Amino acid sequence: MTVEENGSVEINCQAQGVPLPSVSWRREGNAFLPNGDMILHGNVLKIHQVRKEDRGIYYCFAENGVESKPERKDVEVVVEFAPEIQGGGGQVKKFIYKSK
Repeated sequence: MTVEENGSVEINCQAQGVPLPSVSWRREGNAFLPNGDMILHGNVLKIHQVRKEDRGIYYCFAENGVESKPERKDVEVVVEFAPEIQGGGGQVKKFIYKSK
């Protein structure tokens, strides 16, 4: 999923099962989510005012207490941002850099 810096992104994760699974979100490597938490409970992960530091792998996982291992789905967030250029005295009008 690609989003421009300062934009917003909403990622939805649906799970089915009996009993109905609960869905939560985490970030790869146990990094903090953009809201400052380690885990977010609910089907929707919203990131407002996206920063380049928000890029990376997020994953939702669903568990219902029946299966021994929760199901997991990874989503990569790619942030398009202007590079930071220091020195040189020149001007850059617009430049988009895609980072993974």
